[in-house]
Parts: sequence; structure tokens; C-alpha cells
Amino acid sequence: MSKHTPGPWKVEPHSSHEMAFLVTSTAPQSVGGDRTVMVTKFASRDDAHLIAAAPDLLEVAKECEAYFRPMAEDGQYLAQQRIDRIRAAIAKAEGAS
Repeated sequence: MSKHTPGPWKVEPHSSHEMAFLVTSTAPQSVGGDRTVMVTKFASRDDAHLIAAAPDLLEVAKECEAYFRPMAEDGQYLAQQRIDRIRAAIAKAEGAS
């Protein structure tokens, strides 16, 4: 399992370039202040916001996996399809695929 910077993350414009954004973690820290996750150029502001949503999306994916697991274990085809996709997304987010 990966050890990503804890969320929530937020997006702010970065002064270096029109399409550069600063993505920071606003998770509580012992030292205080936001922790920089990345400063990079994105194709669009929407891409920056998608990256900032990553910790929240990973958390929800894990909750969905737990919800669908009993149904998939009971042989429900649609639940199995969904859980396969959810598990693949979690693995990708955690660097396992």
C-alpha cells in the first residue's frame, strides 16, 4: 500500500505560469501549515482539481469495495463487475498496477 500525502488536498494558482497550480494537503500537521503535494503545469484547471480530489476518491473507492464485497461473494454478477473495477482503481492509486 502506498503512503500518499493525507488529504484533503486543495488547488491554488501558482505564479510561475498561467496553467501552473499548487496542490497542497490541508491535513492537520504537528508543525502547522499546508504541506505542498506538487507544483506543476496542468492542461486545465479541471485536471488540477481532479488530482486534488484523489485522496477523497480513494477513500470512497475503498468504502465501495467493502459495500460490494458481500454481494460479489454471493455471486451477484453486477456486484462482481463493479468490485473488479473498484479493486483495479484502488490498486492503480496505490501503485500496485
